Amino acid sequence: MTFFAIRTSPQKELALAGSHDAKGEWVKGMLERQGYTVFCPTETRWQRQFRKGKRRPVSRPMLPGYIFVAGPVDWPSLLSENHITGVIGRDGMPWPISDFDMQRLRSMADSATPHRRSVNQRRTLHEGDKVEVIRGPYSGMVSEVKGLSGRKAKILLMLFGAQREVYIAHEDLEAA
Repeated sequence: MTFFAIRTSPQKELALAGSHDAKGEWVKGMLERQGYTVFCPTETRWQRQFRKGKRRPVSRPMLPGYIFVAGPVDWPSLLSENHITGVIGRDGMPWPISDFDMQRLRSMADSATPHRRSVNQRRTLHEGDKVEVIRGPYSGMVSEVKGLSGRKAKILLMLFGAQREVYIAHEDLEAA
């Protein structure tokens, strides 16, 4: 089955593709109800409830703004659908996603994000540790942790010919 990547409106991926409700039952999305085979890779994160302060797992799209559609696709009617903003392709023609890439996406779904119960970020970083930035504009730079402030670490990076203080999120750093 050939899948194609579709761009969606912000935060409409699960409404188009479908998701599990609070009871764990599958609720079909708008495209699935129309007969399309739809896949939206998700990752589970732990989110603190506003009033109670308890953590609960929340499923979110792994690739915000994108879903994958397969089957016999009527492109004009699909692209006229609410919350669909375009396709990934060239000259308005969609590019098929290889079976190998779709299999990799399926294997990564719901297991790509370590949640805070399995990795305690505060215990993994200490002042004086050597770290490497693994995501963002400073990716690949190595420095020493100079301080910790909540969920961010203060490091010194050589920028524009001088050392500058930069605050980087813990999840964007790795031991060097």
